[in-house]
Amino acid sequence: MSVRVLLQGNNELRDALGNLPEALNLEARAIVHNAAEKTAAQLRSVYPQGGSGAMRRGVKVTTRDTTTTVSAKVRSTTDEATYWEYGTQVRRTSQGFNRGAMPAATGRGLISLAQRNRRRMLDELVALVREAGFTVTVTP
Repeated sequence: MSVRVLLQGNNELRDALGNLPEALNLEARAIVHNAAEKTAAQLRSVYPQGGSGAMRRGVKVTTRDTTTTVSAKVRSTTDEATYWEYGTQVRRTSQGFNRGAMPAATGRGLISLAQRNRRRMLDELVALVREAGFTVTVTP
């Protein structure tokens, strides 16, 4: 028997995964958790080691897990992380000395890591559903 599900976006995928048998639901939850932990680990590895290590310690993963859905959020909780991610404008001391600008971490920060890992996670979730016998058509 073949089953066909048309998914228009992430909400439809989430709802379809919530209706899967428990074993598949557990696998889907593991995929989501692993993607979040992988993103956090990658972020910790690209953050600078110097100073107190607060940027690396400030990376937090929070999950929301209910009977039908799971979601995970990776956050960087320090102010320094914001400066590192987005950069700064030219800074001057109170005496007028130029301290320069800090460039943004383009392509290395949380946003780019999360986007890449989210895409991989969605691919894994679609593969999981397909392996269960569903026909999945992903549209942009």
